[in-house]
Amino acid sequence: MRNKLLVFVASALVVAGCSNQQAVPVQATGSTSQGHHAGPFVRQKGEQPVNWRSFAWVSTASPFFPTILIGHDGAMWMTDYSGTQLLRMAMDGTARQGAALTSFNPSSMTVGSDNKFYVGSRGTASIQVVTTGGVATIHGIPSGDVASFNGMTLGPDGNVWFTEASHFAKITPGGTITEFAFKDATTNNFFDGITTGPDGNLWVTEFESGTLDKIVPGTGAQTTFPLGCDGTQIVSAKGDLYVSCNNNTLAQVTTAGVVTSLFNPYSYSFNGAMLTVGPDGNPWFGASTGNVIGEFDPGTAQMSFFYPPSNYGVANALTLGPDGNMWAVDSTNRSVQVYILNVISVSPTSVILTGPGKTANIVVTQPGTASWTASSTSTAIAKVAQGSPADTFTVTAVAKGQCKIIVTDSVGNSFPVHVTVQ
Repeated sequence: MRNKLLVFVASALVVAGCSNQQAVPVQATGSTSQGHHAGPFVRQKGEQPVNWRSFAWVSTASPFFPTILIGHDGAMWMTDYSGTQLLRMAMDGTARQGAALTSFNPSSMTVGSDNKFYVGSRGTASIQVVTTGGVATIHGIPSGDVASFNGMTLGPDGNVWFTEASHFAKITPGGTITEFAFKDATTNNFFDGITTGPDGNLWVTEFESGTLDKIVPGTGAQTTFPLGCDGTQIVSAKGDLYVSCNNNTLAQVTTAGVVTSLFNPYSYSFNGAMLTVGPDGNPWFGASTGNVIGEFDPGTAQMSFFYPPSNYGVANALTLGPDGNMWAVDSTNRSVQVYILNVISVSPTSVILTGPGKTANIVVTQPGTASWTASSTSTAIAKVAQGSPADTFTVTAVAKGQCKIIVTDSVGNSFPVHVTVQ
């Protein structure tokens, strides 16, 4: 079932109703006229289930500072830092080593305008450009600086932009690298992130400085804004920028530099690219505690957390797959987890039949699915049979009582319809 924890956030405060199901401590945010704020709560969203698929991590090395993204070939590609390689996973979970990178520990990665992978390594002063066939070309970083763990993105100018310990930089499809020193002369900026903002500029977090930089791609001109936290990952979503911070907040930042801090009770992992944009256009993120995946909806100021199975660990890398689902690298259990968003629903959700022999139709809705099966929890009370078309089932009353009709798809998603025979 889908377990969903809801956190309503506004002006750096967390506000939510109480529940007898589960309570989560809320970090104090200072004195307010409202006094103590109740914790967020866990509830199920109707009776719509969520199906989680788990695929094995193919490398003998455990995931470390992983990145996961969609390759030009439509498959999922991941960095294998300790295994010095890239990994490829097809949509069915079939995985293989995709590209060996000699003496190179890949962490940051993006796809360039030439459809090749651009890969940075924390310990090596070079950028490797890799094809989906595994052919790598090495380009040395002129200053000898090294790429950060997280920061790399395709810029609006068609170049790949990335961050280093002391610089932000760009590399053209031809392999020319141009570097720009940070204004504050930082030399230890290993956990920063970079993205293209809604204003067409590059935006860079400075982890050690607690600042956010706007970069004009045509000139490299830098404008610095106070962030109020040490930020790592950054994405652009629904007209604003979102930054994962080390003080357990998601910072919502306008292009004018106005920051709103949104408390996340499960904090963030810095060990990978765990902040992304989901199919609804909202920022989605992994968490470093609680074994959850979360999202923030700017329209409702609601932060939601989704609980996968108990064997799930920490989502240290997260992205939207080409199948419309959320793909995550679970570093704890050395696996790739898929959160399937196209859940199954049935209408009506309850049926009342006035006596034996009476019938009613129920209709299934599920994106991307064309066939289902249905069964009764008590055929002595009601039976179910396939109708026409394939999304329709006919429920027939047998005897007085109550039962459920369980409609199931081929991968295990199911939805219960409550039946009462009078």
